[in-house]
Amino acid sequence: AFDDDPEYILPAAEVQKLEEARVVKLEAHVKAEKNLADEDDMGVIDFIKYVLNFGLDIIRTKKWKTW
Repeated sequence: AFDDDPEYILPAAEVQKLEEARVVKLEAHVKAEKNLADEDDMGVIDFIKYVLNFGLDIIRTKKWKTW
């Protein structure tokens, strides 16, 4: 449980490789989070637009007379 020399040397090339892998992973994570945010529930304004367009479509095509 006791180590006189706990330090070790990490070559610069290894550090660069690890950092590049970390950046790629981080960018993929950010992109995935953005895609999830885009697929979330619609906002209130989007919902109102959807309902109004749906109502106008019914009025335009006069589908309401068949109900």
